[in-house]
Amino acid sequence: MGLIEITPYCVDILILDGWLLGSYEKPIDYIQPFLDYLIYVECSIPTAKKRRFEREKEFQSKNLGFSNVELEEFWNSVILPLFNKNQKAIIKNSNYLVFNF
Repeated sequence: MGLIEITPYCVDILILDGWLLGSYEKPIDYIQPFLDYLIYVECSIPTAKKRRFEREKEFQSKNLGFSNVELEEFWNSVILPLFNKNQKAIIKNSNYLVFNF
């Protein structure tokens, strides 16, 4: 899958990856009507960080995104604190929980 993928047809199933959607007290209003389920899949912090850095390589190959140093700083100053602050709300807002993934 690419950075941005456009299809000429309507899909039956769309999996939107990312924890920010579930981090608010109420899921984002403009997208909520289109969601059937919000599923929280547990992932360890080291695994999440590894995956985030791997995804950034695709951006970097197109001269986009963060350098490794910038991403490390962004991870430590923004992503990790926001996740730690919002994890309980993410779980609370989810329809289904998957642990020990």
